[in-house]
Parts: sequence; structure tokens; C-alpha cells
Amino acid sequence: MLVATWRQLDADVSLREVYQFEVWYRLHQRSTWVYALVLFGIPFLMMHAIDGSSLPLNAPVMVTNGATIMGAIAMLITAGIFGDAAARDEQARIHSLFYTSPLKESHYLTGRFCGALTMNAILLLGVPLGLLLASVMPYMSAGKFGPVQLMAYVQVYVLLLLPNLIIIGACMFAAAALTRQPLATYLGGLVLYAVGTIAGDLTDGLSNLLLSALVDPFGGRAIALVTQLWTPAESSARLLGWPGVLVLNRVLWFVVAVVVVAVLL
Repeated sequence: MLVATWRQLDADVSLREVYQFEVWYRLHQRSTWVYALVLFGIPFLMMHAIDGSSLPLNAPVMVTNGATIMGAIAMLITAGIFGDAAARDEQARIHSLFYTSPLKESHYLTGRFCGALTMNAILLLGVPLGLLLASVMPYMSAGKFGPVQLMAYVQVYVLLLLPNLIIIGACMFAAAALTRQPLATYLGGLVLYAVGTIAGDLTDGLSNLLLSALVDPFGGRAIALVTQLWTPAESSARLLGWPGVLVLNRVLWFVVAVVVVAVLL
């Protein structure tokens, strides 16, 4: 019993060390700070560039739309981070040193994945922060923005950006780890996109809108279902909230991501 406990403790320490090293490594890469600038700067400038809209640019629906656009751009950054984490040692030809050490491959990959996920999640905070900061700039023209609702930015991160990162990151990391090629992350993303597209096409003709919303891995159909009957007044001020169909979609695809990572490990 004591031996088993000691081995488990040793494994936990090893996993934590891999995780800490991955976070430390990513913090010391110039690309990380370029990614941070991109994810903060583009949404900030995007709010400046939009000249006319029927809704306030910081209306919850508009914040969601802006985050959706940035989520697509962020997929490229996610691919770079997870591809590097999964295949960096293979490319440097030092992977044999790790795989022949007492450190288990599953702990090694878990630490790498969690480290990459943590850093990417922090970088993604730049999206709602950029959108929020642009809306409170004193030089912006009157009427372009409405009252600031902080919960709109929290919800778009918790319900859209972060779950999509976990889902996409799991598929990309698995593809890169299995092929030992960082460019395979794009294949993982394409497979996920294809699955969502095909599933959406198959359910488009169905009367069951809930099923159509659930099969979308990115949550867009669920959001559209929730907001489709909103009046212009509601779209201008109403928070997305925590609708059951969207929460169920997020939980379902989170489970898929966990399964993908579990199979890999």
C-alpha cells in the first residue's frame, strides 16, 4: 500500500514538472507574446473599424458575434501551440530521452497538453478584454456603444471561447501526438470541422432543432436557436444567459474532448 502510494505521488510530481516546464517554455517564447497581441489587438481594432450597426457594438449578441469571428482566427494560434507541445521533442529528435526515462508517456503527454491548454486559455482572455476595452474608450463616437454589461464578456468566454478551445485543442493535440508532426494539428481541426458540417447537413431537414443544435461542435447552432426569436430590443440588451440547449451542447462536446484525450493517453 505504501509502495503504491509513493509511486502515485512520484507520478504526480513528474506530471506537474512537465506541466510547469511547458508553461515556463511557452512564457519565454516570443511567439506567445505575438499571439497575445493578436488576440487582444484584432478585436480592439475591429470595434474601431465597424462604422455602422443596427445594434450597439457591445450588445451581448454583437459581443458573441465578435468572439465567434476571433474564435476562427484563434484556431490558427491553437494549432501552433498544441502542435508545438505535442511534437516539439520529435522534431528536435530528443523524444527518445523522455520515452526511455522513468516518466510515463501518458504523464508526459498529459503535462504537455495541460500546459498548452493553460497558456492558450490565458491568451484567449485577450478577446473579451479587447472587445471590452474598445467599448469604454472616451474618444468613441456617441451612440456606437450601449451600457457595458460585464457578464456578456464573461459568458462569451465561458460558454464559447473556452469550451471550443478544449474541444479543438484535444483534436489537434491528438492528431499531432499520433503522427508526431506539428502540422497535423490542422488535420485534427479539419476533421472536427468536417464532422460538425456533415452532422449539421444531416440534421438540417429535421424538425428536431435541439438535435441540430447539439451536433454542432462549436456551439453556433445552439446560440442561433436561443436567439432566433429575440426582438431588436432584446438583441440590444438581453444577455445570452445560460440556456439549457447551449449548456448541454458544451457538456456533450466536452465529454467528446475528454474521450479523445483519454484514448490518446
